[in-house]
Amino acid sequence: VDFEDVSLVLQVRPPRDASQYVHRAGRTGRAGQGGTVITLYEPSEHRHVQRVREVTKQKFRMESTPGPGDIHHAAVSRILDDLLAVQEEEFEPFMEDAAKLMDDHGPQVLATAMAVLDARHADLERSANDAPSLLTGRRGFVCLLAHDPQHEAVDSIGDVRHIIAAILPKGARSSDTAVGRVARTADGWAIDVDRRFAIAIIEGL
Repeated sequence: VDFEDVSLVLQVRPPRDASQYVHRAGRTGRAGQGGTVITLYEPSEHRHVQRVREVTKQKFRMESTPGPGDIHHAAVSRILDDLLAVQEEEFEPFMEDAAKLMDDHGPQVLATAMAVLDARHADLERSANDAPSLLTGRRGFVCLLAHDPQHEAVDSIGDVRHIIAAILPKGARSSDTAVGRVARTADGWAIDVDRRFAIAIIEGL
């Protein structure tokens, strides 16, 4: 099947066969046009990526998985872009109230407003009710990020599972379904958990 005007190919994991990579990547950049190929992979799959690089003789730009700090800065940038895009005639009626709030509460009131815009004040269980996990796409699960860039606090997926299981409410500790996939990232660990226990796990950590 030939698709026209494909500018981006996203591979959710690297193929073991370099020829498959070439076939998939070839969907973009046809007829002399440029294109971009992004391949997501776990540390355990690095050898497959390296093999593709050796066979294809292509230069790859390696990027780490965004960590909590990266996600926070991106959220702040997005919020500032939205705020600065508001026209003067739209925010002018609020200037007097805003000045009084700043005098009374200082930067906290602005930080609170930014948190509201970012939806970080929302109840985690309610907000994640219908959204699938960002790690696996599994509904009913939430992806939690544990910051441990040197993997010193925990050094194996098995240990992560053991720690999370110990935090779970007693009734859920014997369940094999409360914790889903666990993946090592550049900044620590990504953990799929049943959304019903997400808040308890966060408070326990």
